[in-house]
Amino acid sequence: MKTIIFYSSTYNGNTLKIAESMAAVLSADLVSIESETSGIDLSKYDLIGLGSAIHFAEHNIQLQRFVSALPLQEKNVFIFSTRCRPFIGGYHKALKEILKRQRANLIDEFSCVGFDKTGPWVLINGYNKNRPNTNDLFKARLFAEKLQQKLIPLSSPLKKQLQNTSKALLFA
Repeated sequence: MKTIIFYSSTYNGNTLKIAESMAAVLSADLVSIESETSGIDLSKYDLIGLGSAIHFAEHNIQLQRFVSALPLQEKNVFIFSTRCRPFIGGYHKALKEILKRQRANLIDEFSCVGFDKTGPWVLINGYNKNRPNTNDLFKARLFAEKLQQKLIPLSSPLKKQLQNTSKALLFA
């Protein structure tokens, strides 16, 4: 399964850490939307990941604009985010609406808290210190494994075992 993950991680690198965790499991190409993306052919990919930090209760506006310009009709997509608040709320709503308008297949979504030192959190030297942590990165890897299982129900070790069993039955 060929996968690409587009991300925006402009503040503390929180979202990049999560994207790297997922990319390691999915063997995904990892692309910052702040870099040159015009030469990427999405028809080569089976799964597309889209993520950023949550700003003012929704995904980064640059990511939303970027996604609006992508040809995503009938493409399998997942979204992810890092956020300050301890609950997910409706933070993914705006991006999900964009994907719905583009008729993309939203497979799943993931979110975790990240360190924030903006607004009122400056007074206490930041909120969610040391996040995302190893537990958050582990959850991101589990999420990526779950995506693989959804899209490719037979994992490669089980698939090989079934193929060997089938061959053995054919030649018996």
